[in-house]
Amino acid sequence: MGRPGKFTTDIVLDAALDVLERDGMRALTMTRVCEQLNAPSGSLYHRFPSRDALLVALWLRCAERFQSGMEAVLLEHDDTRAAAHAAVRYFIARTRQHRAEALVLMAWRREDLLGSHWPPKVRKRAEALAADHHRVAKDFARRLWPHGQGDLARLNYALSGLPMAAVLDELRGSRPMHNAEDWVITALDAVLQDCW
Repeated sequence: MGRPGKFTTDIVLDAALDVLERDGMRALTMTRVCEQLNAPSGSLYHRFPSRDALLVALWLRCAERFQSGMEAVLLEHDDTRAAAHAAVRYFIARTRQHRAEALVLMAWRREDLLGSHWPPKVRKRAEALAADHHRVAKDFARRLWPHGQGDLARLNYALSGLPMAAVLDELRGSRPMHNAEDWVITALDAVLQDCW
């Protein structure tokens, strides 16, 4: 039995995030990640055969972390309005605190990783993420619309589309909007006004 590698998957993905945070998505190459790790290229190619494979693994980890945090926030509040407001604050705060992860998440959608050209392990994780996202959205929709008139597209727009629009320019390098949370919450209340 061989000895475990010095560079675990998480160590490699953390190094990739460091490169991305410092130098941007275009600078995220296998060579730059090896330099960040001070590691021979074989250490990286042993785990990830290509830059795309590295990026997909990074995307999946970022998405899993983001989704689990969002679910925890939604479950933390019994009051649906308070839960939705907290979800907006979580979305914007996490995007700002983990800018590199947010940039990675902008690279693909879950559905993009379900195609047959991806390895089965990638598709399986992407399918689990999609199923988990759908379950959380349906559970929260049931809380908002207990009589079954819920609209998942409207809910996704309120909890994801609106906060994403508020931070998009910021992610691209513009100055943060200081009242972004308040503006998004006002818009969310308008979109979901029949729920409370």
